[in-house]
Amino acid sequence: MDSKQCTKLIREAKGERALTFADVAAKVGRSEVWTTSAIFGQARMDTAEAEALVALLGLGPDVAAALQAHPMKGCSTRRCPSTPGSTSSTR
Repeated sequence: MDSKQCTKLIREAKGERALTFADVAAKVGRSEVWTTSAIFGQARMDTAEAEALVALLGLGPDVAAALQAHPMKGCSTRRCPSTPGSTSSTR
C-alpha cells in the first residue's frame, strides 16, 4: 500500500468515527502536528504507534505497515521548486 492509499483510508475511517486529529494523536501518544504529518506520509510511526492508530480506526495490518515505511518528504508528485529562471531543480 502506498502513502496516498494509506492516508485516504485513515481519513475515511477517522471521518466515519467523527474523530479529530487530536483524538488520534492522543491514542498514538504523540502531538497532533506530528501525528497528522505521519498520517500524510511525512513521518514514520513505530510499531506501537501504528498499531494504536489502526486499532482505534479499525484498519488492517497493511495500513500499519505503510505507516512504518520510510517517509517521502518534500515534493512527491511535481518537480521541486528551484531558483527562478534556473533550468535545474538542484539549485
